[in-house]
Amino acid sequence: MNLEPLLQPRSIAVIGASEKENSVGRALFSNILNGGFTGHAYPVNTKATTILGVKAYPALKDIEEPVDLAIIAVPAVAVPTVLEDCGKKGIHQAVIISAGYRESGPEGKIRENILIQLADKHKISLIGPNCLGLINTHAGVRLNATFAKRIPKPGNISFLSQSGALGVYALEFASANDIGMARFVSLGNKAVLNENHILENFGSDPDTKVILAYLEDLKAPGIFLERAANIASQPDPKPIVLIKAGTSRSGQRAAVSHTGALAEKTEFLGDLCEQYGVLRVSTLEEMFDIALCLAHQPLPSGPRLAILTNAGGPSILAADEAEKLGLILPELSATLREKLAALLPPSAGLKNPVDVLGDADPERYGKALKALLDSGEVDSIITICTPQMMTRMEDIAQVLADHSPQAQKKGIPLLAAFAHFGTNSTVENIFKDAGIPDYGFAENAVRALSAAAHHALWRLRSRETALTSDLNREAVREILNKAQETKKHALNETECQAVLKAFGLPVVNSIIIHAREDLAQTASMKFPMVLKILSPDILHKFDAGGVISGIRNMEDLEASYDRLLMDVHKAKPDARIEGVLIQEMVTDGLEAIMGAIRDPHFGPLILFGLGGTYVEAIHDVKFRRAPLKPVDAEEMIQGLRASALLGPFRNRPARDIAALKDCLLGLSQLMIDFPEIAEIDLNPVFALEHGAKIADVRILLEAA
Repeated sequence: MNLEPLLQPRSIAVIGASEKENSVGRALFSNILNGGFTGHAYPVNTKATTILGVKAYPALKDIEEPVDLAIIAVPAVAVPTVLEDCGKKGIHQAVIISAGYRESGPEGKIRENILIQLADKHKISLIGPNCLGLINTHAGVRLNATFAKRIPKPGNISFLSQSGALGVYALEFASANDIGMARFVSLGNKAVLNENHILENFGSDPDTKVILAYLEDLKAPGIFLERAANIASQPDPKPIVLIKAGTSRSGQRAAVSHTGALAEKTEFLGDLCEQYGVLRVSTLEEMFDIALCLAHQPLPSGPRLAILTNAGGPSILAADEAEKLGLILPELSATLREKLAALLPPSAGLKNPVDVLGDADPERYGKALKALLDSGEVDSIITICTPQMMTRMEDIAQVLADHSPQAQKKGIPLLAAFAHFGTNSTVENIFKDAGIPDYGFAENAVRALSAAAHHALWRLRSRETALTSDLNREAVREILNKAQETKKHALNETECQAVLKAFGLPVVNSIIIHAREDLAQTASMKFPMVLKILSPDILHKFDAGGVISGIRNMEDLEASYDRLLMDVHKAKPDARIEGVLIQEMVTDGLEAIMGAIRDPHFGPLILFGLGGTYVEAIHDVKFRRAPLKPVDAEEMIQGLRASALLGPFRNRPARDIAALKDCLLGLSQLMIDFPEIAEIDLNPVFALEHGAKIADVRILLEAA
């Protein structure tokens, strides 16, 4: 969809333009005129002959010239007539400012549906309703079609906002902090155009370097993530920074499996943003902090950070924050320390942070900064300056500005944290002219730099291809076809194990018996063993007394079999019993969970966590969207808070992480190849020193 006529119109009609003080129609038309719009603007008002000195027209049909874009600010009941007029006039782009639609209740929703039908009828690309408008600061356009009070200066940051009020906050903040913006779109109710259309437009805009988004819901989350990843991974990348209000929950089958329950309870969008290279934040201030770093500085080539400072306390706080966020403050080499020692006073700190002392003059800062830039030992630099009576902050800021071209050429982000806290100060202006973000507090600079470093790392791994493997798809297809013929909602244990084996997923050695005399079939199996009840009416075996473990011999096995049936009958007297599963017991594995669920919005999601049957209490899980790449599986495993348990721990050997990765990749491929699978729950999965073993499996199917 080509939206350039929407964001780069040559002519605009403002329907509802007005002379009335404090009206939206007046504010809109005034902003278009005062913003210096390079095209033609036509006010449309049934009663006025001029609006703000410009000839007004009673209706769209009375405008002799062609019109690219209609800005509509009339009462909701009048909007359908205006859209019909747009269709007759051949206007295919419109922005509906008017409110009174879906956000106002059932009647408003009916009115909005009428707008959708009219837009479809006349092929109108429509933003809104209930929105603030749009902005394009490009010199060839200079369009401010909003009723916001202030418009930011031209820049390379573009912003899309579902909320008009939040958009005003962003525009005010950008204006107050002299932050330049390229494009701004308020989405409103997203009746026709949504974030995915605007994201695509921003992604192709040569003036946009960073894309910011505030969204309360995602129309098509999978498309959003894929489009964002594509835009952010281009040779000329445009990172996306997102504020997502609220959470997305699956919840459809939360009662039947751990995976479903966790999908309901877990706000997994953060995990998916990590996977697709979207930088997710929670505040506007943090969003703009990151945007300034991405818009004006190169992406760091690695996590190595140097802190150059004239004060100990702020640098310690910065170092603490850096370590927490995954940045590395490397100890400088002996060669570099010797070089710094020759340039700095004897009491200067030569490790990292590099402390040039409180009386540091601009020359001392410059020498230390150049040594760091020339060293090849760091990937980014944050310079801290706190003012004492002898500190010439303006001159020190100019030192950073003078070294900025060298840092840019070397691909080293150069950030400042100067405690001047002034507005329109000389220090502020020096940094802005040089494109050096100045954060005041060093911790804010660290957070912004950490986001840039993580995005740079994501870009390095984003081009890996997904796993392909020789899998027995025909066997799985046969099982699923038979299940669909009998309208089964869940596969039985035998079918589940056959599905896993067909995709190379390792299941524990086991048999199914249907009577006590069948216990003799366990002769070839090894003790200890586990007994598990098989019943379509018992979804969580432990809760019904349907699991007995630690069975050491045949006598114990016979007694446990009797006890299992008795306990289950007592807990669930009406449950249908299909048999008893006997498994060899895994005694030396670390319990984990793997799962997959087909979310109605995001598609197939894969889960990994530690804790086995206690996973819902421990809640240490990671989600990714299928299909998984090998690096996705790696990040799921290593991203857990308790991932250290998978390594050597208290005289226990490391677990086989490669085997866990293979299981996750096989699970992902299973969900991609067979869309009729609704949910898979593998719990527990035992992580072993060599390999992995799946002890329990549940597979649910989509309703026919």
